[in-house]
Amino acid sequence: MFGWQGATCIDEWTMAASNFAMGITLVLLGSGAYSLDNWVARKNPVLAEKGWFRWLGGSTPLPLSDRAFKKLALVLFWIGVVFIVGTYSYYRGSVVTPFHGDPTGVKAHHIALTKGRIVDHKTLDVTMYVDAGTPTVPAHIIWIRLENAAGKTLDRWNAKTLSHLNPKAIHNIFAYQKVAPDPLLGLEAGLAAKATLELPLVRPLNNPSANSPDKIVMQGINGVVSTGMVS
Repeated sequence: MFGWQGATCIDEWTMAASNFAMGITLVLLGSGAYSLDNWVARKNPVLAEKGWFRWLGGSTPLPLSDRAFKKLALVLFWIGVVFIVGTYSYYRGSVVTPFHGDPTGVKAHHIALTKGRIVDHKTLDVTMYVDAGTPTVPAHIIWIRLENAAGKTLDRWNAKTLSHLNPKAIHNIFAYQKVAPDPLLGLEAGLAAKATLELPLVRPLNNPSANSPDKIVMQGINGVVSTGMVS
């Protein structure tokens, strides 16, 4: 019943699937006037006296002892736990691994970076643009790094630093979709949001040389990494 979920409105699809599953259950095994077992019993009255038919319809208890019923309940319980927790861990993590995005990629955003520049040796300016992804949830930037040509980290802004970034250091291009600090997850940006970030450097840096340019690396919460050069 829960096999397919769309890229958008997943919560609505889940509720619809749940309602459908409950409706089918009531129709097939319920005791109402329009249930399937009631209709079959009217067509074949002799079945109403059969123990197996009444058991399938839910009007009589399972032919099990209390001990056997307890074992069955525990087996079904652990099957449910393994299925629910296992699938959630696969699709979202946060069970035995850190949180990660859906491996099917339905919620992964792509972020394009323009060439950054170092201003007055103390600020890194870079423009980011969320140019692909789903509109139902925003993108979250959990860290940004400035690297040299050899891959060495020259400066880093983690989720905590980005969460406390001065809003005046974020210059949004559009009014309808904006980049803004998130209380826990770094920066939040909806689909089509575009802004120039002023990232304060921990220590002053010179502009990169043409032969050895520096690189900006930005990672979203879904693990998608974007890169841009520093001119």
